[in-house]
Amino acid sequence: MAAAESLPRAVLLDLFGTLVDFDLQALPMVEIKGRRVISTVNNLSGLLADFSPAPSAERFHEAMMEASLEIRIRVEKDHREVSSLERFSRALELAGMSGDREELAGELSRRHMKTIASVVSCPAARLAALRRLADKYPLALVSNFDRQETAHEILEREGLSVLFVASVISDDLGWRKPAPEIFRHAASALGVADSHCLHVGDSLRADIEGAVACGMKAVWIGDLSGRGLAAGAEGELADVSELGEWLGLE
Repeated sequence: MAAAESLPRAVLLDLFGTLVDFDLQALPMVEIKGRRVISTVNNLSGLLADFSPAPSAERFHEAMMEASLEIRIRVEKDHREVSSLERFSRALELAGMSGDREELAGELSRRHMKTIASVVSCPAARLAALRRLADKYPLALVSNFDRQETAHEILEREGLSVLFVASVISDDLGWRKPAPEIFRHAASALGVADSHCLHVGDSLRADIEGAVACGMKAVWIGDLSGRGLAAGAEGELADVSELGEWLGLE
């Protein structure tokens, strides 16, 4: 339990892996070069065929992996968000598609996000615990996600949006955790000093180290191995539904 003198005045919360869970087994599979792989784009082959001379599904899959690696390396250095639309457009470019790629990239992104949204959920017990938390603290969402519309759709569908005074999505702000700008933007939106905020998330680098570097306290949602404490967290919890008890509210 947190010591009374160290209690925060506001709580910041990560989205994926903290508030909502992925059901990876629910993602569709496609066959690429004789291998079964996950595809988050419904009817990928049919969609690409409609945009001839678009690349084949096999070539696009390879290019998407290449584009994702390229973008991940870039954002790990500068912490600037790259939109889902830009990611798909870059994959089409790497796959050799010439001319205007915007319409196809937009449809690829739309289908991808629809699939992602369909396999995430917030368990009822967790939602109830978060409602109790929101009665005691102003809450802000701080999420790394490359399409803000989808993040807000998930929050609304899962009954989470009403709990937050502010929702800061990296796609909207342009900065990704662990950049200090995204944490400070959320604290400012709540009208609370950085040092009086507690951030809760499941990524040691993005959530814990990022928040601590801003002067915030942090709680890691992890495996209770001590890794979160080593990264500077005040505590470790198996699930965010335990946060109220850790704060002494229950």
